[in-house]
Amino acid sequence: MVYIFWLLCTFCIVGTYLPFFNSKNWFFRDFDYIRSHLMIVLLWLFLLSFLFESSNPLLFLQFCIFVSVSTQAYFIYPYMNIRLTQKKRNKNLKTLSILSINVHQDNSKYWNLIELVKEVKPDIVFTMETNKTWEKNISDLEKIYPYTKKNALENMYGMHIYSKVKLENIEVLHLRSKDRPTIHAELKWDKNRIIHLFWFHPPPPSPTESETSIPKDSELKILANKITQLDEEVLVCGDFNSVAWSKGIKSFVKISGLIDARKWRGLFPSCPAILWKLAFPIDLLFHTKKIKVLELKPLKNIGSDHLPIYFKITIED
Repeated sequence: MVYIFWLLCTFCIVGTYLPFFNSKNWFFRDFDYIRSHLMIVLLWLFLLSFLFESSNPLLFLQFCIFVSVSTQAYFIYPYMNIRLTQKKRNKNLKTLSILSINVHQDNSKYWNLIELVKEVKPDIVFTMETNKTWEKNISDLEKIYPYTKKNALENMYGMHIYSKVKLENIEVLHLRSKDRPTIHAELKWDKNRIIHLFWFHPPPPSPTESETSIPKDSELKILANKITQLDEEVLVCGDFNSVAWSKGIKSFVKISGLIDARKWRGLFPSCPAILWKLAFPIDLLFHTKKIKVLELKPLKNIGSDHLPIYFKITIED
């Protein structure tokens, strides 16, 4: 029992600091995903440590656990929901609602998505991992959404846009690879303002996808630099296959100047959907300063490995 306790403590403590290494290998990068999980486990281990007889090695271990918990809290704290007051907003404000969902290509519960869309009634529906089979089975959405952009792929990186509002200058970008699209569109908000919408889905660092985070980080940097060339409002959403406190995302925010919509709102974990209490917050949303997020929340599982993410925005002067 003592050996298991020490082994678990060592694993969690070492795991806390592995992402600090400059290695891009998936093994190092993936410990970023479980910072909140490690923090909870470390807190329990710290409490359990008082059940053992006091000794100098145990005191040193308790100190290491305390420092590790503090380190994890440093990363997690900005994504806690600690807003004390909610600003009252004008009910007559013009708003835009978007439903973003990685449907999981092998998921065959197409009707669940259609039912959710009819229930939530978003202005725009953005789907990821949608291939020709998905495109055919959710074609009923085109009766509700007259403006569409279809980019069906069989490699888990297909994308579809269904919109009630007119989207202009729609283009499919290939930031680093022809196999992975990013969709860009312009939405005319009023006479003087345009919102640039980017839908994004880079590869995760994993032994089955990419052994390093280099492809994902590279796509993030290319997109960030592209955003810096735009003068209008910008909104970026999708399955980033990364958590908000990772090095790649922090670099993306720093270069692009965008705001992380999760800041002070909550973690909103979304994957894996079946274990939502242990899920990772990897379906992200970023925006420029004048865009205000009125709502942001995960919705019910539609049979995918990701929960749908719904958000509503407005623009305030």
